[in-house]
Amino acid sequence: MNLYDKLEVPTNASKKDIEKAYRKKAMKQHPDHGGDREEFKELALAYNILKDPEKREHYDRTGNTDRPSSQKDTVLRALIIKAFVTSDRPIQFINKQLNGQIKELDQKRSSLNSTKNAIECRLAKFLKKYTNELIQETLEAFILDIDNDIKSLTTGLDELNALVKMFNEFKEPEESNNYSSAKMDVDTFLKQIQASGWGRNWNP
Repeated sequence: MNLYDKLEVPTNASKKDIEKAYRKKAMKQHPDHGGDREEFKELALAYNILKDPEKREHYDRTGNTDRPSSQKDTVLRALIIKAFVTSDRPIQFINKQLNGQIKELDQKRSSLNSTKNAIECRLAKFLKKYTNELIQETLEAFILDIDNDIKSLTTGLDELNALVKMFNEFKEPEESNNYSSAKMDVDTFLKQIQASGWGRNWNP
């Protein structure tokens, strides 16, 4: 599948052009409007990749629609190293950090769902009395954007929960000094991480 053909935009299309093309096609293909569910999924995939500079560059370079995992992988590896270098209970440390991210993403998703439900309710009430294509198209396009954000957050939550489940399989001994001999100064650790190129986006 060629993502540019799917959205019917040129390969040098701007982000604004991509958003406009997606909204126009997605409103016709949305399952709630009688569109094909699989076609809508492909449109959403094309949009999610081409609107993101990192994902788009990865697709343009490789033709691969898989998400580039370098940034997430780098952050996770930095977290693992930090845990084993600075903590006596590294698995517990990792899961605490991951659970914190899960809580944050879950709150964002809940907020987006509330916003979406409120807009849908108000739009429905408005359309019972009035007909206005500008208002309807604007809000329906915004709802589609919220849906995509919710799907992205859900994917992120699934990935984080899978990681927590994986790390929970490792049972740490109760002794608190089990990893003490591996500890080093935190500043030294951070310098080594930066020098290696890992963890540039990780804020301990």
